[in-house]
Amino acid sequence: MEASRNVSDLTRLDPVWIAMSRFAAMMRGSVAVVVVPGALLMSGPGVSPIWLAAALTLFCAWTAGYVRICWTRGLAAWVIAVDVATGCALCLLLPRLVTPSLIVDGASWVAAVASLVAICAQLAGRPLLSIPAGLLVTAAYLTGAGLTDTPGGGVPHALTLTIQTFVAAAAMIVATRTGVAASHAFTALQREEREAEIEAAERADALTQLRLVHNGPLTTLTMALHAEAARPSEVLRRHATANLTELPRLAAAPRDRAQDVRLDERLAQVAVWHEPQLRVTATTRPCLVPEPVADSFGAAVRECLENVVRHARVTEAGVTLAEHDGEVVVTVTDQGVGFVPGQVPASTFGLRGAVVAAMAQAGGGAAIESAPGAGTRVELRWRRG
Repeated sequence: MEASRNVSDLTRLDPVWIAMSRFAAMMRGSVAVVVVPGALLMSGPGVSPIWLAAALTLFCAWTAGYVRICWTRGLAAWVIAVDVATGCALCLLLPRLVTPSLIVDGASWVAAVASLVAICAQLAGRPLLSIPAGLLVTAAYLTGAGLTDTPGGGVPHALTLTIQTFVAAAAMIVATRTGVAASHAFTALQREEREAEIEAAERADALTQLRLVHNGPLTTLTMALHAEAARPSEVLRRHATANLTELPRLAAAPRDRAQDVRLDERLAQVAVWHEPQLRVTATTRPCLVPEPVADSFGAAVRECLENVVRHARVTEAGVTLAEHDGEVVVTVTDQGVGFVPGQVPASTFGLRGAVVAAMAQAGGGAAIESAPGAGTRVELRWRRG
């Protein structure tokens, strides 16, 4: 439980620091697998078995703790301090742990551990602390090698340690700056995506509200303004009743609308919407779709029939419902005067907002075919899954 919490805490930190901490853990673990057998195999004259056993035990115990801490909590400053202290202790005990002949060219297991400690210290990304730590390990190695009678006193490997310290520190500075720049760029990208999503959601909501007003109260008011009789017609009464029924549903709290409904029944209700002004021949089959999809189909078909009543100059229209290979297709046709779709002003809302946008909101599409004197055909499509 604690380890899981530590890992969760670690993932909220800087990605570069996380990666370097875990790289240090993996490098320490892999080197330990090689160092211990190598120390035992290279044991020779001048090596104290007791001191060697104690040193390897300390090294293995600290390696286990180091790997666990770096992987779950990160390469903290105190971890580097303990690691440097352990590395310096091994370097100072060099005469008791390594055969003198191996000290000359830096081939001993202690030299490998010293390099490991100096490099891992730089992975914390704190050059003001890690570079002195690497140089301290170098000084400890020189001191330990100087206690032996080896030619050169370990100077070659001390130079190697110095180079490793500065190269690793420089690499970490570059990696840290690159990581910071990438983090800032990623944050800016996320902010832009969030703003775009909010803007799209607001736009979609505005279009939905506009479509509801256009298809409902606005249509009813238009009919009322153009009513010729002193008393309201049956169509006007039907529209007004439907609008009054819809308003409480829009004002109510959101509910689960994931349930399936009968699209054919929804279309049958829409088909009689304009009777007796418009007689609609509906050819349907039982078809279940999610309720939001049925709403989009219903709104689009209602707008198509409304356009027939207003503009087509005919009293008949057709609505067909079919499904092929998981794609639901609803087609609305009339043999009216037709029009040129490309010449519809961009300011009009009906076809663009109440038909095309309604189907797009459901994840579907709409295709409109028409020509002067050739009627109009509107095909609405939605694919399952």
